[in-house]
Amino acid sequence: MELAIAWGQSTQAVQSLDIALEQGVGPELENQLMAADASSSQISIAKLLGLSKSAEAKKILRKVIVNPSTISQIRMDAATGLADNLGGQKFLIELAKSGKLPAEAKLLIGPDLRNSQDESVKSAANELFPAMKTSKAILPPVTELAKRTGDVLQGKTLFDSVATCNQCHMVGTQGKNVGPGLTEIGDKLSKEAMYVSILDPSAGISHNFEAYTALMEDGSIVTGLLVSETESTLILKDPKGIERSMDRKEIEGYKKQEKSLMPENLQETMDEQGLVDLIEYLVSLKKNA
Repeated sequence: MELAIAWGQSTQAVQSLDIALEQGVGPELENQLMAADASSSQISIAKLLGLSKSAEAKKILRKVIVNPSTISQIRMDAATGLADNLGGQKFLIELAKSGKLPAEAKLLIGPDLRNSQDESVKSAANELFPAMKTSKAILPPVTELAKRTGDVLQGKTLFDSVATCNQCHMVGTQGKNVGPGLTEIGDKLSKEAMYVSILDPSAGISHNFEAYTALMEDGSIVTGLLVSETESTLILKDPKGIERSMDRKEIEGYKKQEKSLMPENLQETMDEQGLVDLIEYLVSLKKNA
């Protein structure tokens, strides 16, 4: 396993992994990959499991993807690894139909499933995972987009203008403090994860940034991030960064929302290259940059 990790995503690495699986390392790998604090080496193992064609590797990925403790990046890698064969594709379709497929995996596996050789899989995928579009064309797969490089300065221009990112996010001292801060986001997310966060913002909502909705006695609705709540008062921060304080006696209903406050279809405000440029800018936002 040490050699497999050291060799990266290569033939030798996959061969080393397969030998380790034959020697019974599977259960130990399952436990490592399902840990809530999985390390970078464990993420590397998940990618290698996805590249392996062994039945044992696919068995581990099936367990990992449905485990609620598994971190987002590993769930995405597990989904990608399962999407490369018919058995895995049918498994993913069933997960999606039952509402058990991790939301962050949908964009990654959609292209493979829509192009499946099996007509039933292809038909279901076109319904469950429709292709994303920019302002001009259907987007290529996220895995392909992640291989491309863009213009950082043009990406910053989009961030501050038509993409409206600075209306909710802080970079340094600039922007609004509504969504998660992005000052060092390049150290925290892979390119694939960044694409998912923009193209499907409700797929992986960060802890403490879940949206709540309060229905008031007068029929008005207030939606925002939870700032604080007591027995007498509820405070929500709305999408414009305004904190709304409400008397609980005047609230008829109050619940957490499934969808993110971040707008959907932001990619439709730009063309394909613009999206690549925006991601390139986000990747550049690192601690020592």
